[in-house]
Amino acid sequence: MAGQNRWICLLLAMLLILGGCASASGEYYQEKEHVAQLGDSGETPANAISNYYMLQTALQNMIRSGRESDNIRISDYRGDLDEDLEAVREYFMTVYPLGVYAVQGIGFDKTRILSEMDVSVTIQYRRTGAEIRDVVEILEDGEFERQMTALFSAFGDRQAFSFSWVTDSDAQFMDRIMKSWAAAGEYAVGLDSVTLTSYPEGAYHRIVEINVQYLDDPAALKAQAEQVREAAGQIAAELTPGETERETLGRVAEWLLGNVQVDEEATRVVSETGGLQKKTSVYTAYGALVERTAAQSGLVLAAQELASRLGLDCTVVIGSREGEVYWWLAVQTDDGWLHLDLLSQEAVPPAEEGGEAAVQYVFNTEEAAQRFEWSPTLYTFAS
Repeated sequence: MAGQNRWICLLLAMLLILGGCASASGEYYQEKEHVAQLGDSGETPANAISNYYMLQTALQNMIRSGRESDNIRISDYRGDLDEDLEAVREYFMTVYPLGVYAVQGIGFDKTRILSEMDVSVTIQYRRTGAEIRDVVEILEDGEFERQMTALFSAFGDRQAFSFSWVTDSDAQFMDRIMKSWAAAGEYAVGLDSVTLTSYPEGAYHRIVEINVQYLDDPAALKAQAEQVREAAGQIAAELTPGETERETLGRVAEWLLGNVQVDEEATRVVSETGGLQKKTSVYTAYGALVERTAAQSGLVLAAQELASRLGLDCTVVIGSREGEVYWWLAVQTDDGWLHLDLLSQEAVPPAEEGGEAAVQYVFNTEEAAQRFEWSPTLYTFAS
């Protein structure tokens, strides 16, 4: 009998325990249901979206990270959700630069869950995740030029840049790109063409994609650059720097004009194309220093190579003279800028009667301003 009572007690205890678990489970379910209804109380869950700007931020984060799909919780939304979904789609497809550049399409699928809305977002991209991440943000023009010079020096063929405020026209962009190419030194060889595309076109805030074509493969162009470097080093070793920067520039000019044949036909092509012709060897330092035949741009690029090795701080300038594209070399000194015009025909009267007239190749900035024109936004020659 005692044993039977013990079994009855154990059975009653087990029933009490099971009853307690069922009660706890019921209370937990009610709490979950209450949380799902928080929107009815005027409160919005911390991770839910309640207005247009939060919706815009959510999609912007998706595009920046290249995510193809995501679910967005909508709770206590202020505004017309359907209208805002269309507005945000329009914004990212036509206004937001990274969206215009990278996004092919955006889709939404809505599902109501109690008092909230679940919006499934799908994005189709025309760019890879790597291409999206590789967009370089540009804060000032000098940084863009440095980035482009680095691209040319590596014989890179594509780069996209994000600008927060663009005022340059496409022609001004191209001038800045060519300035960057000339600054690449011995790597300024084999350029075929450069194209640029803006996303969106004409906007102040835009992404600009640069595509570069070359006349040969990178290995061959690197070999040319190495030959330019070796030739410039050997020639510079034979030249003795002058006592002043002006004298040093004069010696560079004398060597180039005494050892390099000027290709007048190639120079004429530059005038006809506005300087946008293919940069075959005659337009580069390779033509001047290795092949010993060059157009004006090749002479100036070669002068930059030699003068730099003789300790001068050089800038290749692409401007104009009498309405035609014109190249020259500017050198910064403690006394101001000097400008080397390798095709100058300005005679200097002889110091003594009966002496021979010389040709002046080096000018100060005031004298250069009477001979050439240049963009003050691209080149600044302040004393």
